[in-house]
Amino acid sequence: MKLFGTDGIRGVVGGQAISALSVLKIGFAYGKFLKERFNSTNNPKIIIGKDTRISGYMLESALESGLLASGVDIILAGPLPTPAISHLVLSLRLQGGVVFLQVIITMKIMDLSFLMNLVIN
Repeated sequence: MKLFGTDGIRGVVGGQAISALSVLKIGFAYGKFLKERFNSTNNPKIIIGKDTRISGYMLESALESGLLASGVDIILAGPLPTPAISHLVLSLRLQGGVVFLQVIITMKIMDLSFLMNLVIN
């Protein structure tokens, strides 16, 4: 199964790629990646945004659990579009961000996009 696309993961909510358990594991792995990438004494800090679907709240909690377990500090932005999260990553000098958004084609498919600040060390 192909899990990652160009910048994230897309799949049916509750399916193999986008379930609470898989998102928890992905959050843990993303957190470990950020800790290694930014290799500082402080915990990496990211922001999470989502759309207004109820599944976004479920998956946000799972992602938050995985990230916290890996030692990442989190800002929960609530419902915001991807460009706003991207802007906040840069303007707040965060190490990264994650956005949960529905795919326009069908309401059943969720897109989980990962952002990383390449400007800071």
